[in-house]
This record gives sequence, C-alpha cells and structure tokens, in this order.
Amino acid sequence: MDTAFGLFFQGYPSLLKKFRSQQRDVLETNLLPFFKTIAMRGEEAARLFYDDRKFSRRGVIAKPGNKNFVATGSLQSATLNPEMLHLAPAHTIDAAAIDRLEQIFVQQWHECQEQWQTRSNIVLFNEVEKMLCISACQWLGIPLHEQEVNLRSGQFSVLIDADGAVGPRYFRGRTCRKKLEMWLAKLTADLRGGRLRVSGGSVFQSVAFRKDAMGNVLDPFTVAAELLSLIKPIVAVARHVVFSALALHENPNYSHKLKTNPAMYSHFAHEVRRYYPFSPMLAAKVLDPFEYDGIKFDKGVVVMLDIYATNHHENAWDNPSVFYPERFENWDSNSAFNFISHSGNSTDFNHQYAGEQITTKLTTAALQFLNENMQYTVPEQDLTVDINRLPVIPQSRFKLKLTAEVKGLKAM
Repeated sequence: MDTAFGLFFQGYPSLLKKFRSQQRDVLETNLLPFFKTIAMRGEEAARLFYDDRKFSRRGVIAKPGNKNFVATGSLQSATLNPEMLHLAPAHTIDAAAIDRLEQIFVQQWHECQEQWQTRSNIVLFNEVEKMLCISACQWLGIPLHEQEVNLRSGQFSVLIDADGAVGPRYFRGRTCRKKLEMWLAKLTADLRGGRLRVSGGSVFQSVAFRKDAMGNVLDPFTVAAELLSLIKPIVAVARHVVFSALALHENPNYSHKLKTNPAMYSHFAHEVRRYYPFSPMLAAKVLDPFEYDGIKFDKGVVVMLDIYATNHHENAWDNPSVFYPERFENWDSNSAFNFISHSGNSTDFNHQYAGEQITTKLTTAALQFLNENMQYTVPEQDLTVDINRLPVIPQSRFKLKLTAEVKGLKAM
C-alpha cells in the first residue's frame, strides 16, 4: 500500500521498507488517499522536524476524528504535556518529584508481591498497568479507592490500546476517554464544592483551581483533560516494563551483567525503547514553505517523523535489528536526534522533558526489581510480538509465576 494509511495494515515497518527501498530519508506520500504528506526519518530529519521556525507540532491531527494517532500530544507521544510541567511554583515536576513517583511505584511492587504468590501465575502487563495507575493517582493527589482500581486502570488500558487503532477498538477507547474525563471532572467539581478534601500540596488541587489567561477558573472538563494527559503516559509505561521483561527473558546473559554493573540498567532500558516498537510517528505542520532534500515543503502540509524507522536507521545504528544494550555505553548524547524516544522527544540526556525522565526512571526501577528482587519462572505462552499491530504488545501480555518470596529491594 503506497499510502501511510498502510500503517493500519502493515504496522511499524511499512514506511521503513519504503525508506530503505528508495534509499532516501525524506519521502512524499499520502496519509490517506488524496491527502498529501511528507514522511521523514533519521538524525538530520529529526533536527529539522524539531525546528520551531519551520514546523508547528501543536494540534496536528493526522487521522481525522482521532487526536490520538501520530499527533503530537498523544500516547503515541506518551509524555507529559510540557505546559503542565510548571503547574505552580510549588509543583514543578523536578527531580525530587520524579524520585517520589519512583518510590511510590516501587512500594506498589512490594504491596502486590504477597497476593501474586497466592496465584498460579500473573499477567505482568495487567498488574503493572494497575500499579502505575495507582502510583500516578497517588503521586498527583487524585483519590482512587481500592474498589475502583480495576475499573479505572482497565479504562486507561483500553484508552491506550486504542491509539493507532481503527474501528471498534478506536471507539472503545473514545468511550473510555469520556468516562475517565467524567470521573475526573466530578472529582474536580467535588473538590471545588467542598465535598472532597485532598492534600493541600497536591498537583490535583493546583490543577483543579487553575485559571485561564482571563483569570477564570478552568471548566472541570478542561481540568479533567489535563489530568488525563498526566496519568495516561505514566500508565503507558507498562508496555516498556513488559518489553524489558521480555528482553531479559530472551537475553538471559544480561541478568548477571546487570547485577555486576548497575550502570547498564539505564543502557538496557534505552535499548528496550529503541529496539521494540511503540510509537509509530509524530506529526507537525509546515509554517512557511521551504525546500529540503529536493522536496518542497508547502505551507500547511503535514510532515511525519517516523520514530521506528529513525531508531532502526541502518546508517545510525550498527545491526539495528539486534538487541544490544552496550551500544549506549559510548553513545554520543550530542547526537541525540538519532534516537527518538517513544515519548516523542529526542533523548538529549541534558535536556530531557519530565515525561522522558519519568519513563526512564520507572522502566529502570521495574527492570531492576524483575532482575534482582523477584524469583520467577516464565511459563510456556505466546510471546509473539506482532509489529503489524498498533500499539504493539506480546500476545500473552507476559505471564510469570513467582517461585519464592520477593527479597527486599535495595536502596535506589
């Protein structure tokens, strides 16, 4: 299929094959029939894409009716809204705040371990989504009662799984989005009306009483949408955790390497995020016409940066189809545009968004827990990763069985 609509049928490799066959990093194609767009990959293309003088990445809708597909700001850019990173002077999401989220998440592992051991096996993906949902709400100060954990985490799961989908899966996601927004809007209204009390220093309280440029308190549903944009990408980290577990299972030789060289945990986590597909691409619109690599970029044209193709670029990575964490040991962070993280940011370690740091922290913490603090077996199951499905996840969602009590987690 010659259009980017082939993503729905051919998945992540669809454009990668086209880039390689034409030996180009910039292509004219169609997002939908008769809908011209330009697709790009690679370090230089990424630098161009992030040039705010040439492109606007705000409010780009790459699939009609679905703001969650290849558009900046979706799971397929599962990151915290940059405008939300400075909610109030007392609520800047800084390193200390991110460390607190990590501590909450680790504590969730400890609290879940006993109930896991009473079951024949657990589905890691489902359990991690629940833990991340609880952690995100606790971190933000959003009340989440024990009896509604399965409901809310399930709704977030469906919402995230709808990204990049068409048909029933997309509509189920849209329904869950509405239900989650109604839940958060009601909590906001209850807080404002005095029917709900939360910590005075919570992010939830700050967001609930935010005002617009005119000094008016935001509508509860606007607040709900902003809270949703904070919780959703945290829950979406579950996919990185499962792929970390899968990578550890398929590359058992790294278990000892990680234990003897803790610095490699971050390299391993980065390689998981480079190697396994997650976000297919990001979108932007051309601000003013210009020409690049022999192609005219007309004003208003949608341009897509292919994340998967960039992270598997044969000129940027040695053996890009091989899982090799050591490649990040001497990786030049000044060339960060050859690695576009699945939060939609170039991973410049010196200038990371909070969402980027959160994803890395939580993935690394989970990886260390799985490798050093849990004894488990991986029963026979279908671990096939269908890269033609968006978003991707192992078929069995990674089942495991605990074989001994979890040891205490080392101080981090």
